[in-house]
Amino acid sequence: MENLLGEAVLRLRAGRVGEILAGMTLPKSTWNVAAALALAALVFGAFGGALACGFVRFDDHGYVYQNPQVVNGLTVDGIRWAFTTVWQQWWLPFLWISYMADTSWWGTGPWGYHLTNLLLHAANAGLLFWVCFRLTGARGRSLAVAALWAVHPLRVESVVWVTERKDVLSGLFFFLALLAYERYARRPGWRRMGLVFAAMLSGLMSKGTVVVLPALLLLLDYWPLRRAQLPWAPGEGRRWGRLIGEKAVLFGLSAIFATINFHTHVGGSGTMPWTQRLGLLATNLWIYLRLTFWPVRLSFFYPEHDEVAMGAALAALAGLAALLAGLVWLGRRKPYLLVGGLWFPVALLPVIRGVRLGLAGYADRFTYLPSIGLILALVWAAGEVWERCGVRPGPAPDRPARHLWRTVLPAALVAGLVASMALATRRQTQTWRDSETLFRHALAVTENNAVAHANLATCLKEQGRRAEAREHLEAVLAIKPQRADSLNNLAWMLATDPDAAPEQAARALDLARQAVRNAGTPSAAMLDTLGVAQAACGDYAQAARTAERARILALGKRNVELADEIEERLRLYRAGKPYRP
Repeated sequence: MENLLGEAVLRLRAGRVGEILAGMTLPKSTWNVAAALALAALVFGAFGGALACGFVRFDDHGYVYQNPQVVNGLTVDGIRWAFTTVWQQWWLPFLWISYMADTSWWGTGPWGYHLTNLLLHAANAGLLFWVCFRLTGARGRSLAVAALWAVHPLRVESVVWVTERKDVLSGLFFFLALLAYERYARRPGWRRMGLVFAAMLSGLMSKGTVVVLPALLLLLDYWPLRRAQLPWAPGEGRRWGRLIGEKAVLFGLSAIFATINFHTHVGGSGTMPWTQRLGLLATNLWIYLRLTFWPVRLSFFYPEHDEVAMGAALAALAGLAALLAGLVWLGRRKPYLLVGGLWFPVALLPVIRGVRLGLAGYADRFTYLPSIGLILALVWAAGEVWERCGVRPGPAPDRPARHLWRTVLPAALVAGLVASMALATRRQTQTWRDSETLFRHALAVTENNAVAHANLATCLKEQGRRAEAREHLEAVLAIKPQRADSLNNLAWMLATDPDAAPEQAARALDLARQAVRNAGTPSAAMLDTLGVAQAACGDYAQAARTAERARILALGKRNVELADEIEERLRLYRAGKPYRP
C-alpha cells in the first residue's frame, strides 16, 4: 500500500491524474467490503432522519406500542404467542419476534425500532450488491443497482414506517435465499436447496410476498445463470421442466402460505368480477411504473379507484402486451431486459390491485422487491450503451483516457443520480416525523383521501382538538356519504361532545341510525355509537337496551375490552346520564 501511495504522489506531481485513476487497484475482498460499507453509509445518509421520527397512528399502535406481547419484550411466552397467534390478520411470527427483540434491546421508544429498520435495509442493500455480483461478475454495475435501489424514494415507506418492518425483514431472507440459490445453481445438491428452502420459509414468516421467489428463480435460470434458453427454443422444453421440478418444494411452500394468508387476512378484494380485476391489474402496473420513474407526490395512502374505465383498461392491457412482446423479441440478444422486465410484474403479482389482499389501491411499499428488476435492466442496458459509445482500444498512451471515459464518467453520472434520489428520500422521510405531519402531507398531495382525513381526525381528537377533528370527519362523510363507518365515526364525535347542543345530538342520532341501516349487519361498535347517541338525546331506556345488544355482540366476537367499555356506559344510561369522555 505504501508503494502505491508513493507512486501516486509522483504521478500527481507530474500532473498525470489519469494514470493515478488507471493504476488504482485493491484486492477484490477489500473492494467488496468497501462497497458494502459505502452502501450502509448511503442508507443512513438518506434515511437517517427516521431516527428522529416517532410512531404514527396508522397501524403502529396495533403492531407495536399497544401490542401487549411486544411491549413485554422477548420472552418464552412471547415467542410461543408469535407462533400460535394470528395478529392484525397476519401469521408472521418472525415479525413479532423482531419487535419483541427491539423492546428488549432498545426499550419501548420509537428510536430503537427505527434503528433496526435502518440496519436491516442497509444489510439488504449490501446483500443485493453481493447477489448481483455473484450472479453476473460485474462489480460496478452491481454496486450501481444496489445504490439506486437502496435510496429510491419509494423505499421510504418500507424503511421509515415501523409497521412495515415486514418489507425489510422479509427482504433480508429473500436476498439470503438468492445467495443460497446461486450456490445451488453452480453445484446442485439437496443440502444447498435445503438452505434456499429455509431462507424462503423465514422470509414467508416475515411477509407473505416472498411467495414469488420460485418464479423469480426461474427468471434467473435464464439470465444471468444461463441454465436454459428461451422455452420455445428447440429442446428447451424438457430442460425447463427439470428446472421447474427441482423447485417443486418451493412452489409447494408458496401455495401453503398463499392459503394461510387467504384464510387469515379477511376483508380483501371481495367478489369483484374477473374483467374488473384484469382492468385494475393493468392500470395499476402503469401506475407503479410511473411512480418508479417519477416518484413525486408520494403518500402513505392513495385513495381507492375500483371503477374501471374500459377504454383506459384496454389501452393499458394493449400497452402491456406490446411491452411484453418487445421484451420477448429482445430477450435472446438482451436477456437482462427480458428478466428485469418480467421480474417487475411477477414480484408485484401478490399485492397488485385486483389480485392482492388488503385495503390500499396501490402503495409505495409494494415496490420493495419488484423494483429490483427494473433497476437491474436499466443499469445493464445503460452500461452496454456506454461501452459501445466509448473510446476504442488503442495504444498505451490512450489507456488513462479510456479509463476516464469507461469508468470515472459513468461512476460520476451514477453518483449524481444516486445523490439526487437520496436528497428526495431525505425530504420524504421528514413527512413521517409524526402522525399529524404524515396525514396532512397526504392531504396535500392527493385528492378525496378519506383515509387521511379520518386518521387525522383521530389524531386531533386525541390531542383534544375536537373542532378540527370534526371538520375532517365531515370531509370523510362528504367523500363517502353512504359508508357505514364514515357515518358512525361522525356520529360518535357529535354524540360524545360535552358541549353538544340538542340539534347536534339529534344529528348524531340520525347518523348513527343510518350507519346501522347501511351496515346491514351492524357491528358491536356501531350499536355502541347508536346507544351513545340515544343517551345524548335523553332516551336512556332505549340507550340501555341498545348498549346491552352491543355488549352481547362484543362478547360473541370475544372483544372483551369493548364489552367492558360498553358495560361502563350501560351503568351511566341506567343512572340517567349520557356518556361524555
